[in-house]
Amino acid sequence: MIKDKLIIFLIKEKAIKTGLGFEAAGWYMVLISNPHDDPSKWQIQYIEGPETYGYIAGSAAVLKDEQYLYAFGAVEPATHEVYALRWKIDDAYSGNIKNPEWCINGEWINRKTKYPIPEPLFIGATEYSVHFDKTIQKYIQIQSYGFGEAQIGIRMADSLEGTWTEPYLFNKPTYPGVKQPFMYSVKAHPELSGNGVYITYNVNSFDLSELIENQTIYFPKFVLLKLNPTKPY
Repeated sequence: MIKDKLIIFLIKEKAIKTGLGFEAAGWYMVLISNPHDDPSKWQIQYIEGPETYGYIAGSAAVLKDEQYLYAFGAVEPATHEVYALRWKIDDAYSGNIKNPEWCINGEWINRKTKYPIPEPLFIGATEYSVHFDKTIQKYIQIQSYGFGEAQIGIRMADSLEGTWTEPYLFNKPTYPGVKQPFMYSVKAHPELSGNGVYITYNVNSFDLSELIENQTIYFPKFVLLKLNPTKPY
């Protein structure tokens, strides 16, 4: 939320004949000017994102402070280099997203060309979360690692600009009753209160018939991660 408007980021997908049958092809920012009304009465403005050289802004974490709106995502398809974009709050509120600033080498700059390709913040995933954890006074990034029966890992940084730590893999879920599982969509939920940080992930199946028949699949699973200020892991 910015003032009285709700901002949502969407991924534009296109059909392909390989892999999962689709891939990311761009992104949109959506402005909803009356989010407190019934959704059937929402006034929605779809704004296509500017050229970001394969980077899908907002596919992952979206944050704000008093001055800026920040959007984390990854380069698609498949390579998953992570960058962060930002806009002034008033620009985001008005839908003016033509000229984002990129976080490159610890500085916020305008990027006008694809080459030379800047160093990413880290290699990530399409979906992940970033939030500031007051317990340890650090930014925390949570994502899955691997494809299929993946693991869950954490990175940390003192600021959004980095430097981000290498990932620490702390959980490898099991999938009882699922024959061909794959796990994804890992993210933290700091809005949930508890003795630690709640993390969710989704379980899917490479077998479409199993997905349809097994009603235990595709519901979020929860993990509770406890952080220690002196030893964060």
